[in-house]
Formats: sequence, structure tokens, C-alpha cells
Amino acid sequence: MEKLKFIFIPVLLLFTINSCYIDRTPDYVEACFTVSGTIHYANEPVYFINCSKYAASYEWSFGDGYTSNQRNPTHYYSAPNTYQVTLTAYDNYGNYQTFMDVVTVEAPITTTDLDILVVFEGNDIVVPTC
Repeated sequence: MEKLKFIFIPVLLLFTINSCYIDRTPDYVEACFTVSGTIHYANEPVYFINCSKYAASYEWSFGDGYTSNQRNPTHYYSAPNTYQVTLTAYDNYGNYQTFMDVVTVEAPITTTDLDILVVFEGNDIVVPTC
């Protein structure tokens, strides 16, 4: 029984020493983004917020033929539509991941007729075609 203890202990020590090895392989890149706001209009800025992890460079495709390499780009869509936006995030080791989401762009709000509400001594009066 004593021989078994001496044989088992060095094997256990060898396993313990090897388990202290620090793995220096990189964490894999994770692509992610969000879009500011919920309603987007043509010819107004759409802000993209990059939430990627372990990335060193970025490749954006906004779904309308335009691209960017910025971390947090701003993009202007010229026409109302639903666009598929793609972000590919790259790390320094050749790894990459792609994330996709859609952005809906509406026609800009235009107003031609305004009604003005006039409050005079507690009475509400609508003044049309002012």
C-alpha cells in the first residue's frame, strides 16, 4: 500500500503543475452592433454603436452600396426602405465574425399646413391657414 502512495503522488504533482499553464490563445472575435433610436428618416443620420469584442478592425456594409471601416460609423440613407446592415469584425489573428440586422428608413416628415393654437384668457382658439 505504501508503494502506491509514492507512485500516485508524483503523477498528481505533474498534473497539478501542468494545469497551471496559461493558455495564450486569443479569445474569438464577437461581432455585434446596435442602432441608435427606433425611427430613422431618409437624409438624416443613423448612428451605429459597435459592441463587438476582441476585434481590431471592422467592415460595415449598410445595404445600400455604401461601406465603412470605422468603429462607430454614422450613415445617411437617401431613400426610405428596409436595409440589411452587415458588420464583420476581425481580430489580429485572422479570426472574424459577421453580424447582421435590419434598419428601416422612413420618408422624411414634411408639413405644409400648420394650425396654430392660440390661448387667450383660458379660451382655446384654432387659427387655420396662418
